Amino acid sequence: MIGFAALLVACQGPSTAALWRFDPDFGITPDSTAIHLQVMETVCASGGSPEGRILPPIVTYDSNYVGIAIRILRRNGDQNCPSNPSYPYVVNLTQPVGARQVVNDGSPSSPEFPSPTRQ
Repeated sequence: MIGFAALLVACQGPSTAALWRFDPDFGITPDSTAIHLQVMETVCASGGSPEGRILPPIVTYDSNYVGIAIRILRRNGDQNCPSNPSYPYVVNLTQPVGARQVVNDGSPSSPEFPSPTRQ
């Protein structure tokens, strides 16, 4: 089922895939159902926060992976292109992580990131 998110995100309208990484202040355990991320917009946004423009995550599950795709609605009008800030974001899962890896399943420039060391 991993990769299915690519089909879904194409239908999201004027949005782009976000880069994300695990928030280093939070760990992941087999019982985790909340994944703490730092999300960064990949298109020009005049250095603005994506707050209020992050679409609901697309989460896919299979026996080996939990895939997370994050999309951000684009800002209206012309935008400058300074570096965009990272933004804390929590993805709530419907299943515990278990022994699966949590991977980025929505950004072609962000291949699968292994889950951080489990605590």
